[in-house]
Amino acid sequence: VARAETNRVRHCYEQLLQRSPGAAGQLGAAFTVGPSGRVAAVAITADSTISDAMMRGCVTGKIQRWTLPRPGGGTATAEVSFAFALPAVAAAPVDILVGNEALPVLLGKGAAPQRYVEAQEGKEYSIRVTNPYPVRVAAAVAVDGLNALDAARTPAKTARKWIIKPFQSVVVSGWQVAPDRLRKFVFATEKEAYGTKLGKASDLGVISVVVFRERAPAQATASAKLASSFGGAYGAGAGKVVEREKAKAAAPAPAKAATAMGDSAQSKVNVVAMELEVEPVSQTTLRYEYKAALVKAGVWPVGPGARGGLIPVNYAPEVP
Repeated sequence: VARAETNRVRHCYEQLLQRSPGAAGQLGAAFTVGPSGRVAAVAITADSTISDAMMRGCVTGKIQRWTLPRPGGGTATAEVSFAFALPAVAAAPVDILVGNEALPVLLGKGAAPQRYVEAQEGKEYSIRVTNPYPVRVAAAVAVDGLNALDAARTPAKTARKWIIKPFQSVVVSGWQVAPDRLRKFVFATEKEAYGTKLGKASDLGVISVVVFRERAPAQATASAKLASSFGGAYGAGAGKVVEREKAKAAAPAPAKAATAMGDSAQSKVNVVAMELEVEPVSQTTLRYEYKAALVKAGVWPVGPGARGGLIPVNYAPEVP
């Protein structure tokens, strides 16, 4: 019977996550079953690791509504234990879009291969970040080492970020240059690159997305400590993030890809306060290069039907 009630009890955990994102632990209950099979009394066991009073009350209420087989001999006692944890997710998915199509990802060589996409000179592109978690996240998005919100070169922990609601996505199409406007990302050459024009050209050809989950402030002293430790990096905007409303060796070296500032487009943002977990839950780095450079690096598939380093795409097998 307890297994059949798991979904109802899980609702208590989902409510806890709204109050305390990232919360996890074990909750046990001892209860008495009366002669009719109805639960007569419930007590949370001492070994429970979840201390949230509302969570405990919610689980207790669910158990009190159980109806079990009638016990022989009048009454009976029993115990049940629930383990609560966020689902394990390797990384927040990141896609590079040209138009509405995601560019295929190619793998480099080695035990921990670099991930690549093919740059298409002159084409505008966007970065789609998906939140696979049941809580809000904040994503620090940088192109060529420059944060997409302010073009600053700050560590991901203290960088300005995009807020993404649970199980939703945000599409970042350019550098935000005003509260209601951005300049689009465009594949270009090193000379044309935005980073080159700013004198910050050390990370051309690199897209970085670092994702942090939201956490509820534990107490006032913890919040004060967070603000003071980040104050130097954030300046007056301490703790603020941004939410979207809305081939041969002798051959000449191939041109390197970079990103230039393209056309202006409407993009409204609001600044909100949000406290995050200390460590990121997901870090993605993608390199983008023109095809000639990918071929020279041995990443681009060569020859008829060759797949090279392309990540395999599986389809349903056909049968006669």
